[in-house]
Amino acid sequence: MVYHVNKDLCEDVKNVVIAYAKSNVDKHVQSSRSEKKLPSTSSFEIDVDSATHSTSPQEESIMKPLPRDERALFQEAYSLGLIGQNPDLPRAKLIDHIKSSKMIGRSINHVSILLVGLSGVGKSATINHLLRTKDEIAKTSYFETGTRSTQEFIVYGSAPRYEVEGLPLGVVDTPGFGDTDGLYQDACNFFSIQEFFHTHPKLTGHYPNLIFVIVKANDNRFSEFVKWLEHIKLQNLVDRNNPNVVAVITHVCKIPNRKVDKWSKIMETKKTTVKRIIFDALKVTAPVVLLENMYGKEGYDLDVVGDYTRLPNGVLQPKNLYEACADVLKNNNDNLGLITLNSIFAPSTKVPPPKRGHKIEAKNVKSQL
Repeated sequence: MVYHVNKDLCEDVKNVVIAYAKSNVDKHVQSSRSEKKLPSTSSFEIDVDSATHSTSPQEESIMKPLPRDERALFQEAYSLGLIGQNPDLPRAKLIDHIKSSKMIGRSINHVSILLVGLSGVGKSATINHLLRTKDEIAKTSYFETGTRSTQEFIVYGSAPRYEVEGLPLGVVDTPGFGDTDGLYQDACNFFSIQEFFHTHPKLTGHYPNLIFVIVKANDNRFSEFVKWLEHIKLQNLVDRNNPNVVAVITHVCKIPNRKVDKWSKIMETKKTTVKRIIFDALKVTAPVVLLENMYGKEGYDLDVVGDYTRLPNGVLQPKNLYEACADVLKNNNDNLGLITLNSIFAPSTKVPPPKRGHKIEAKNVKSQL
């Protein structure tokens, strides 16, 4: 995808920059430009389409974190000459990508994936499978004290081509709907999700970059599934203008698959059903991905192909899930989300153990009922 950057920033950016940044960085800009001539162009081409980009740092490049807030973003935009001419610099491209994500209501410095589903569908196992974090999130999200909570786990990536390190991806694991403790606990669980986004220091007022709606292939709780989606809709986290939902059907190998053609037909029927239910409830069209999280020594004997495993129909997982996510982000022009996903999913990337982030325990919100 090629994204063309407009020559002028919006008026509010100009005002903030002129008021705050000009006095601080004018001299630095002039001296740096006198040392090195920068190309002058009104637009440049951007390619954020692939997770297989080079991970080798550019010569003499300095890796820095994302801007900590909007003021820092505007200051750096000014220092890079983004008012007027746009130099073809890595950080200039990064800032423009951040702006594209901000334009659709995403956070400027914290990419997030929200995991939602009925109880027992394998939310943690799904994200561990995608990010190759083994069982780290599944272990840390276990109900250690017997309470339910909406808990964030953060993994970090780097994108040398944009001279940025410490790209945060917050995975928001939520309690399952259809709790064994009944409707009261379900209500507490949903309040914890709401409170999480109302109190998160970087996500308040923003849509998640992606929402994984996770269902089991052999689960027939369709009435509960519909009710649960209706509750999700009330959270105002689904972006109908720039749809951020990806549906994942897990435990697909629990369906007998010796006869691949028959299995494929069953799976296509389930995909169609899930897509229709999501559209009816949330008014968005979501891609639907098949996934089997139990494979290898402790699961089903699936063929290994490089970093992936092959489903009975020949589809490689979790590549199929990554591609669905990347397509959603590209279609939304959510370039910061795409850069961050690529930085973590790239084959050469070793994902460090996740760190705990924001957390809201469901039991803490009883007083609101």
